[in-house]
Amino acid sequence: MSKVNVCNSVADDIKRHAYAFPTIEIYGWLLGYDYKDQLFVVSSVPCKQYKMQNQIIAEPSQEEVMEISKAIPRGIGIVGIYHSHVGKVFHSSTDNHTVKQFASVYPYFLSIVTNVKETKYYQLKDESVEEIKVKVSSIKVPQSIRFIAKAKINLPQGTELDIQTVSSRMREILESFEVKQIEYKQNLLSGSISTDKLEGNECFVRFSVFEDNLAKADDLVFTMDLHANICAQEKTTLSSIKPLMKQAFIDDMYYQLKNTIIAEGKISKPVRIEFLYDNVNWKFYVSKKDKESILSFLQLLEFRVEYFSSKNEKKRELMLKTIRNTKNNIEKEENFAKIAQIVEDLAKKI
Repeated sequence: MSKVNVCNSVADDIKRHAYAFPTIEIYGWLLGYDYKDQLFVVSSVPCKQYKMQNQIIAEPSQEEVMEISKAIPRGIGIVGIYHSHVGKVFHSSTDNHTVKQFASVYPYFLSIVTNVKETKYYQLKDESVEEIKVKVSSIKVPQSIRFIAKAKINLPQGTELDIQTVSSRMREILESFEVKQIEYKQNLLSGSISTDKLEGNECFVRFSVFEDNLAKADDLVFTMDLHANICAQEKTTLSSIKPLMKQAFIDDMYYQLKNTIIAEGKISKPVRIEFLYDNVNWKFYVSKKDKESILSFLQLLEFRVEYFSSKNEKKRELMLKTIRNTKNNIEKEENFAKIAQIVEDLAKKI
């Protein structure tokens, strides 16, 4: 890769994170994309879930990596890591091993090490990890196109209603459906078109996915609104988006069902929370009937918002106030219907 670009707000946020914990190592994830033989780092996510953290080591939980991957748009991904050293900035043999592991999956993987006063950048070159020069500047994040599908399955009377049954049937129809045309910017684009550009924006594209069988009057109908956010580059085409969109719908289906509660034939679907965090659109699903998971999510969200770029100071303080008030209200509330309403109100506010 010929050039590595790091957003200046990312460089500032990494130093801010390290400054807040001067006596122990901190760790975090770099989010970005590669385009035209260049790597672009557009955001950073402080690690919250550690296996181990002290003065000489910071080892993150792998579960957090999976949670981050589910929450960010397609086209943006984890492209590197950062961590701090209490003393001298260097890349240890352990750090080299980590980069080589990640680089076997993503060759452009970047590692950043800082002690606040000094920051260095490392990347795998041939067989060894070497310090590199990067360009730190303002970077424009590709805007995302949001696809929304209303998926429906029919479950014959007597079918046991559980997460496994629903996910299996949903996956079948999502894998088999084909997008032949999409209404985009009031134009009808045929699925065979491969040259028309789709310029990235925040528009919504809606269509339906239905099970191809005749429903009976006593069937149980299960519906889901599935969301796929895909970052569009300069020459993104409909044909290139289609496989990404299908996989994104499947991933979103599993993410929702993980936070869906089915008990005694009744279904409690999760609340979708979406917000802009340091240049990237994030989405989360939160169960309305699991108080512990709601509070855990809010604690994690509060921690991350604390590391917003300073240029977003007003928005950061407003979000922190909203999240903390929500936490206090949920901690005092025992009625799940009211808890669900509190979470839904939070989703609207942020």
